Amino acid sequence: MKTFLEHLFESDKEYHFRIKTIVPLDDAMLDRVERVLRKYELRDFKGPTKTIFQDHPLDFSDISAAEVFIIDVVIGVPQSSYILQQELRDALSISEKFIVVRGDNEPLEVETQRMRMQKEIANQANEKGLKKSSLLDTDSTYSESEFEADGAQFFGNEHVSKFLNTLATVASSRNSPVVEPKSGLFNWLKDAPKADVELDDTTFNTNIQDAPKVVPWWKVKSESNALEDNVSIQGNLDDDSEERHVNYLNQRGTKKVLSSKSDNMRK
Repeated sequence: MKTFLEHLFESDKEYHFRIKTIVPLDDAMLDRVERVLRKYELRDFKGPTKTIFQDHPLDFSDISAAEVFIIDVVIGVPQSSYILQQELRDALSISEKFIVVRGDNEPLEVETQRMRMQKEIANQANEKGLKKSSLLDTDSTYSESEFEADGAQFFGNEHVSKFLNTLATVASSRNSPVVEPKSGLFNWLKDAPKADVELDDTTFNTNIQDAPKVVPWWKVKSESNALEDNVSIQGNLDDDSEERHVNYLNQRGTKKVLSSKSDNMRK
């Protein structure tokens, strides 16, 4: 049986935040940011990274022609993004409109990412001279560009095989569930009757050609077979990773699919 401390450590949570500012950050200012975050049990600090020069930064509606500096942090103590923003603004001695702090699941951050992807795709289309096409058409077959947009990462045997390999990776990292009882009270469990036929999960689908196979935890392959970045370990689409596709037509009328990925906060 697990102790209270073991349950406590397993229930430990992390809180991801993204700090954005148009003020260039030197080493002294970064030290102030870290000093503010240490009281919230700072666990990870990445950045700052600088975006390209933007005419109208999405998070700073009152600012034109500026670069945005981004810092991704992870803390162990829950706190609202507004409180963090005010504390960092005070520590850096900058105007409130020059800094933005967002959590990983805030609707404003999600919408900002979608607007950024939409703008990026529109810029690509303008550079290539493409015009937007409808989502539905009368063509009975899918074009190669539509297959390449999604690939086999969300369905099919390749995806299922990667998912099973990921589960085996998780199983290999866990301790054995078999525990030797310290007291002789439950020793009778060792002599309990066993099934006549031992089930072997690894033989599942062996009679089906090209079917996904269950991977034993002791035969886990390399991480190259892990799931894609925008698929969580549960197999569903990760809400922190989004990919947007838009259909366009070139001058010859051939369909082209332009794509853009969101900038993940939870790496």
